[in-house]
Amino acid sequence: MLEILINFSLFILGCILLYYSSDFLINQSALISKKLKLSPIIIGATVIAIGTSLPELLVSLYSMFLLDGQESSSIIVGNVLGSNIANISLVLGVCVLFHKMIFQTNIFKELLFIFFLGLYAIGCLYYEININQFHGITLLLLFCFYLYYLVVSNKIEKFEEDFIPINWLYTIFILLLSIIGLALGTDLVLRNAINISKILGFNELTISITIIALGTSLPELFSSMIAIKNKHYNLLIGNIIGSNVINIVFVLGFSSLFTKSGIHIDTSAIMLKGSSITIGHILPYIIIVFILSHIMLIGYYLFKKSMSRIEGLLFVVLYVLFLYSLFQI
Repeated sequence: MLEILINFSLFILGCILLYYSSDFLINQSALISKKLKLSPIIIGATVIAIGTSLPELLVSLYSMFLLDGQESSSIIVGNVLGSNIANISLVLGVCVLFHKMIFQTNIFKELLFIFFLGLYAIGCLYYEININQFHGITLLLLFCFYLYYLVVSNKIEKFEEDFIPINWLYTIFILLLSIIGLALGTDLVLRNAINISKILGFNELTISITIIALGTSLPELFSSMIAIKNKHYNLLIGNIIGSNVINIVFVLGFSSLFTKSGIHIDTSAIMLKGSSITIGHILPYIIIVFILSHIMLIGYYLFKKSMSRIEGLLFVVLYVLFLYSLFQI
């Protein structure tokens, strides 16, 4: 009982740290975008997205050094896909559930980009394709092209000239401190959520597919809630798109460079020790929810240019059903 109480207290502390770190990150990022006269979507898709995607990268690197090849590959790919699903179904859904979302920028190409990137990862999983160092270098080059595209595309916005001057030293310090806070907060939430789950008797496979993917998406959730609360819609959508891109082209690509045999998953093999459930059992759920969530988002953008609270609720329900189906396997 005492162990659960300690883990729960540290879990709450991690959530508090995530909230305030996200608040500072959003405020300073919005200030930078105004000072540099850049569209907030660029800042959201780069500075905020990279900061909030650190947990996915850390989890991937940890698994590579602590687990064997099959288990490590399973956690890396599962975490990336699970986080991308959570970013749209849960993060965007929860934000829109409390505040209406308005698409202020042309993001059709970006939405197609994250959709096809996800299909690439699913295709590698389904056909058991080895994500080797060649894939990794290609993905990292694609990441560089993505950053270049954001800068040169017509996403420059006009701002008033008479805004408060920025203290660059202070702003960069707070920005770095916020990113460190996100990493520490995620670590507290993740470790203690896993401890509580193990104490309550959940198997390691269920924990990795649900808790780890959900835990590493908490920075996106908190930062996005702060952004939509302050009506920084472009920061929000930039964070979602940027995080999903970074999870695949950077996290997956960077991780593959540290493996000799590449990231490869045998879908018929046991995914984690102590469980007889394989990747093949959960793959249909991942494919269905991933495709459905992305098609819904693209549809709302094309035909409505906005998302209401009801539509946000649909995303949240979709994610809850996804988690429920995994726990029933």
